[in-house]
Amino acid sequence: MTMDANPQEVGPRARDAAARAVSAGSHLAEAHASTGFVKFWLDWDWPAAERAFRRVIALDPNYSLAHRTLGIVLSHSSRHQEAQSAVRQARELDPLDFINLALSAQIAFNAREFQAAVEFGRRATALDPEF
Repeated sequence: MTMDANPQEVGPRARDAAARAVSAGSHLAEAHASTGFVKFWLDWDWPAAERAFRRVIALDPNYSLAHRTLGIVLSHSSRHQEAQSAVRQARELDPLDFINLALSAQIAFNAREFQAAVEFGRRATALDPEF
């Protein structure tokens, strides 16, 4: 059985790595994405995560993962229309990424748009039946 890492153990290393990535390449979207992931997944600092992912998108508007994760952050903040717009952009940029579809289902569910959630779920499993 695989378990997630203990955030208290990996958090300091993750924060340090993200800070070093931004310091080494402040012009790189991926460096700022690291900060966004730390802020979202470890710190639960959703405003900081949103700022980081908006910075990522400003640096690379074609970075599908940044749009998708921004959508998740916004959905967790009950900003459903903005979340759906962000994840729509992710789907447009990478239409064959079943994770974009699966997380579109989650975002639609959070917005209480259950029919859309079911449809996104169906589309995700059509792309990857093992998911």
